[in-house]
Amino acid sequence: MGREETAFTKKIKDYLKSKGIWHVKFFANAYTAIGIPDILACINSKFVGLEIKTDKGKLSKLQEYQGSQIKKSGGYWFCVKPQNFEGIKIEIEKILKGE
Repeated sequence: MGREETAFTKKIKDYLKSKGIWHVKFFANAYTAIGIPDILACINSKFVGLEIKTDKGKLSKLQEYQGSQIKKSGGYWFCVKPQNFEGIKIEIEKILKGE
């Protein structure tokens, strides 16, 4: 993870913390499944996966697959980039409100 992505991850975690949202930064290793979102959260009893990318970052096929499986299972999944962070915050607010 580059410096830009690390700083952006901290911004996202600070936002989640400010809203009282339980979350954990997922650290992958040789024993974990590939493509698991960077941040796992529980918002208003809903599972939420956040995949963090820089504005130039691209999703891998496995990240896209994991996101589709989360959505198929009734959870929420977002690819969060600096350019769409404000829009993702609106979506998170909707989940918080039960919309």
